[in-house]
Amino acid sequence: SNKILSTTPIADQMRQNWMKFFDTDQFVIASRGYAHNQYNKMHLFDHDQRTPKFAVAYVRVLWQCAEFLKNGVFPCQIDEPYVHDFLMDVKNNFSISYVPKLTEMFMEMQKRVTDAYANPVLVKYKPDVDWIENFIFEAYTNED
Repeated sequence: SNKILSTTPIADQMRQNWMKFFDTDQFVIASRGYAHNQYNKMHLFDHDQRTPKFAVAYVRVLWQCAEFLKNGVFPCQIDEPYVHDFLMDVKNNFSISYVPKLTEMFMEMQKRVTDAYANPVLVKYKPDVDWIENFIFEAYTNED
């Protein structure tokens, strides 16, 4: 986030070494799992004020996943006008007439994740367990 108000040396070290904690495969699985849960919620309830929330969350999480895979940065906000503007419209003006376009966007976001994940130049991270264990030990034993 670019809105950190205060921090500690341990938190700074964690942010600087985020890739030692990260598992690309699990990130993709978790992102798709979250999207799937949002999709299921859309069908558990009658269409009401929660439907756009679930639809927007589905698109947002997959957009963030694809962007991270492509750029190595996790975007907190959607900065792609086509996606952002459509989702704001869904959020503020939802009706059943949005369903066909949402269905297309769902498929587009799944494809974006698939394409980014399949990119041969993608750096796939795995947690560095030895480093993590040492970091935790140092964090607990070197307190001021």
